[in-house]
Amino acid sequence: MNSFKDDKGTILITVVSLIAIITLIIGVGSTLVISGNKKVHSTSNKIQAHYIAEAGIEEVISNPFLINKVLKSINLFSHDPSNPTPTPSPPLVSLFDGSKTFPLSLENNKTGTYSVEGIVDPNSIIYSNGVPQEVKIDITSTGTLINSKNEPPISTKIINCRIKVDLVTFYGLGLEYAIASYNGIESDKVFIYLDPDSGSSGPANVYSNGDITIRGNIPGSVISNNGKVVIDNKAVISGDVIASNTIKLNNGVLVSGNVISTTSFVDINNNAEVKKDTIGYGVDNNKSVYLSNKSKVFNVYTKEGTTGLSQTNNSIITGTIAKISDTSYPSSYQIPAPNFPIIDEEIKNIWKTQAYSEGISYNDGYYLGIDQEETLKNTFINGNLILDNNSTLEISDGSVIYVTGYVQIENNAIVTGTGTIITEEHLIIKNNSMPTSISLVALSETTNSQLTNNSITTGAILIPYSTLTVSNNATIKGGLFAKSIPIIGNNAEIYFNPLYSQNLPPTQNTTEVLTLESWTEDEDILEN
Repeated sequence: MNSFKDDKGTILITVVSLIAIITLIIGVGSTLVISGNKKVHSTSNKIQAHYIAEAGIEEVISNPFLINKVLKSINLFSHDPSNPTPTPSPPLVSLFDGSKTFPLSLENNKTGTYSVEGIVDPNSIIYSNGVPQEVKIDITSTGTLINSKNEPPISTKIINCRIKVDLVTFYGLGLEYAIASYNGIESDKVFIYLDPDSGSSGPANVYSNGDITIRGNIPGSVISNNGKVVIDNKAVISGDVIASNTIKLNNGVLVSGNVISTTSFVDINNNAEVKKDTIGYGVDNNKSVYLSNKSKVFNVYTKEGTTGLSQTNNSIITGTIAKISDTSYPSSYQIPAPNFPIIDEEIKNIWKTQAYSEGISYNDGYYLGIDQEETLKNTFINGNLILDNNSTLEISDGSVIYVTGYVQIENNAIVTGTGTIITEEHLIIKNNSMPTSISLVALSETTNSQLTNNSITTGAILIPYSTLTVSNNATIKGGLFAKSIPIIGNNAEIYFNPLYSQNLPPTQNTTEVLTLESWTEDEDILEN
């Protein structure tokens, strides 16, 4: 009997012990499960915050307008490459007004926002002949995971990256060309100056794929890739004169650089002067260089040496005469040529997207009349844009106005602010009108544009597929790029300022101009 009681006691103790062990195991297991779930959720939150921050980086580096917004925070020409003193950093540029919402849905009804800042490293600018070639930008994106706007953030991730920008490709013609044309340029009493506000010391080059005639002063080089060049009437050229065809310098012209005809001859007469080398790669009646009528040059190089030179009527050579093969010049000369922009549908869609970004559009054109004043942000206009009779249009900083019709600014109308007006048709700017700090783009292939009658534009002008006529005391502060410029005359003036080219809409997508140099992620992640 006592043995049975002892066995019952042993069994009870064993059962109680087993229950305790099982309870402990269940408790430990629950703790591990809860801890594991927390860890899984924490990892998930971190990953989602990472994707949100990454989305901010992706949006910036895929949008050339945002890259340009950062670049415009610094004067690319103000840094002196010969001065070893570091240039102070410009301010951070916020690339969005506040934070942007992450565009995709997240688990458990969570959402996210990102904010992105960019800053230019002014000491990273690389120059060639005073022209900036590339620069580096540091971009910081902060991604935040939240349940709602009224609750504390769940997780935050910060990504930093550095990108290199190919400025020559990004800005194209605008960095060193005051005038560029696919076809010919005919000028009469046109003068080009360096705008002191730009900080640029030049050059302000003139380029064409066709013939060029200059009767004014050029603070840079004159270059024709497939035509001839005529410089006349005491014109002063501070750079080189280079052409594939003939070059003629007449009547007191002064060229401070070299004069090079790559396939034809050079004709210098009537007190014209060349400070550096004169080179004729081609021949005309067995002659490559003609000097006459008190003209004055330094060195003369031809393929045949002295037999390739014709010198008459008290002309002067102060240097040497030699064969090209005896110099450091190549046997054939490659003319430097810029890349003219091609505005394809992809680029036009980037422009249209920017114009639509504020959600503002007009379906029946846009007109301002007598003394009216209005302001536009990024705007899409279906129809014509007409400003008339002392009206004033202010364009918000950096905005794009895209117009499907033509643009006409006349009769003392004024445009203020900074930004770009793009028309799918043509431009008419006349009668004392003044678009200031506004770059202008006209995409018509059939109708010519005009700037005339005392009108003044401040900003680059791009007309890639048709003709622009500049006449009657018109003034351009910026640069001028068109398929054809048949007339620049009647005391027209151009003040070259490459900074205004930064208001032109980007003509390249970012894959062609950006290189990712570094990528780092902040490990200090907020968790709630």
